[in-house]
Amino acid sequence: MTSVQQGAFTDARLHTNKDLFVLVSGNSVLSINRKTNAVSTVSSEAEQSCIRGDGGVLVHGILGTIKFPSGNYLVVIKERLEVAEIFGNKIYRIVTPLFIPFAIDVERVLSAELLQDERQYLDLLKSTFYNQAFYLSYTYDMTTHLQNWFKSDKKSLWREADDHFMWNKYLARDLITAEADGWIVPMIRGCMFTCFY
Repeated sequence: MTSVQQGAFTDARLHTNKDLFVLVSGNSVLSINRKTNAVSTVSSEAEQSCIRGDGGVLVHGILGTIKFPSGNYLVVIKERLEVAEIFGNKIYRIVTPLFIPFAIDVERVLSAELLQDERQYLDLLKSTFYNQAFYLSYTYDMTTHLQNWFKSDKKSLWREADDHFMWNKYLARDLITAEADGWIVPMIRGCMFTCFY
């Protein structure tokens, strides 16, 4: 697993069981309780048990959580594509997000009408992501202009990010509250062009 100094974790293994989501990157662990929504960066026996339970799925970051009628969904980056480099900082386009419900059996939690509504909401969210206009960097703040980036202390990307352009700030609220800085990756929406002179 790879981590970047003064940036966010670039790769992690996502492990799941009926109680937890556990992300592991190197020696760092992030756990999210599927029942209480509690976020923790401290590894306990419950997290270790979840990790031993399966090999996990490779993800390239966590964007946060979003609430639907059945409860929260975890939003992670399943696939990304490097599209540019700015001063040695790689810029990626999000290709495939993954939406994982906290509820184990969504169909049993909701009425037929609410289930249909939830599927429509999820389809709308997926179509927003699949328009291929979301970008991120694990080491470069793309939400602010270049002068601010050079002046910043670069301790944490999301702390330096401009709220007007960090599209996943609301999704990342639970991570922010838990001060899980290394797991928070600011995402922007827009377009990216590279020019060579």
